Amino acid sequence: MQTAEHLARKAAEHGKNIFVYSNVRTNQVIYSLDKTLNNHAALQQLPFAGKKTIPSHIRKDMWRPFLTVSFPHPAQGLAAYRKLREYRKLHEVMWDSHNPHLTYASSDPKKMPSKKDRSKLIMDQKANTVADLAAVLQTHEQMSIDRENEDKASEEQRREEREKEQRELILLAKEADEGGIQKLEAHIADLASQVEALPGPDMQRTSQQLDQRRQLRKRIHESRKKLAKMSFAQPAVASARKDFARTQENVPGAVNQAGQGSPDGEPVVDVGLHIESYEPDANPPIMRKGRRRNENTQRKERVPAYTVDGVLVRWSNPLDAEYAEIWPSGVQHDVLGIIRHVAPETDRRVVLSADDRYMLGLEREMARLERIISQNGSKSWIGKSATARLEGLKTTLADASMEEEELTGTEEEVLDTAEVTGGQNERPQYDVPPQIATPAQRVSL
Repeated sequence: MQTAEHLARKAAEHGKNIFVYSNVRTNQVIYSLDKTLNNHAALQQLPFAGKKTIPSHIRKDMWRPFLTVSFPHPAQGLAAYRKLREYRKLHEVMWDSHNPHLTYASSDPKKMPSKKDRSKLIMDQKANTVADLAAVLQTHEQMSIDRENEDKASEEQRREEREKEQRELILLAKEADEGGIQKLEAHIADLASQVEALPGPDMQRTSQQLDQRRQLRKRIHESRKKLAKMSFAQPAVASARKDFARTQENVPGAVNQAGQGSPDGEPVVDVGLHIESYEPDANPPIMRKGRRRNENTQRKERVPAYTVDGVLVRWSNPLDAEYAEIWPSGVQHDVLGIIRHVAPETDRRVVLSADDRYMLGLEREMARLERIISQNGSKSWIGKSATARLEGLKTTLADASMEEEELTGTEEEVLDTAEVTGGQNERPQYDVPPQIATPAQRVSL
């Protein structure tokens, strides 16, 4: 059951995280949707840039986690993964031989690099990866801004259409009060008699008669639509006026102008007058070639707009973020902590030091011992041994917590002394967020 739940959760979160590995010697880059590299899939990402540029297999001691990116939606992560692969392919195959980035600073600028040096430069995609990631996230940020502007424009358009519909319903209700329904019915009957007077389908007809019949049927259809809308508008506007007048009874000095004429002749649509929207007949007319509209057709679900809010980039070396010229303001940056060959889980606590690693291992061991005691009981010999071990670990954890509190108090005293002495003992701070760090020029290879 746990395996099925794990697989289901893994399938639902596929694409939510992107793991990037880099070669410690050549700075080659591999993208992965899993935290562990698949040997066959990883080798397919490496292009042939010369002799011995593609290894026979992936060695754990040569490939280290470079960064991980977490997205709020799996679809956004898959789109970013596809773009990063495409950009990396362009960097590797579409480079200019006269590009100054393909020459070493110590060599002659006029002299082209050798094949071996050129292979090294083409394989070095570490800086390009950071710049490409920042460019993809900027594209997502622009997409969210454009979607927000589109939503505002569509909302304004819907509001204008609603006001236009209310004006039209008020005019139709006024026309219906003046006997417009009876006039329309008589007009439709007159048009129908004209259609019947024309030659039928079994009689010989000229093109002029066919065109006249088509125009009359079109006018009948439009008149029937107007009659249906007028029949709906008369009671709807009357009900809306009653509701509005009922709400205005307790307001002293309120004047009901809803539906009355304005100086320029158009009806006034009061903010308090809520007229029910008109919905035409659910059965649309037959379209050309005898085909009917598919009533079961549903609109496709709108793809959620990509946003940088909630995007987290975790770095093995935070200084690598300076390879990008600029980062979107909503992107968060963090560190991976102590890592070896495999990237850590995205939902686990970051281990920054050996002390943190020791405390984390201590907590995991205590949780394991508590699980053993709950499964075997405290009376069995396994439970007694686990209980004794657990008591010792609790004592160790309490002593470590007391030492940490003492160190924290000592640091606070040092900071207070530094403030009193004018900052003579104050240590320099180098914790600069990557968003506001001095941007480096993007490497275009």
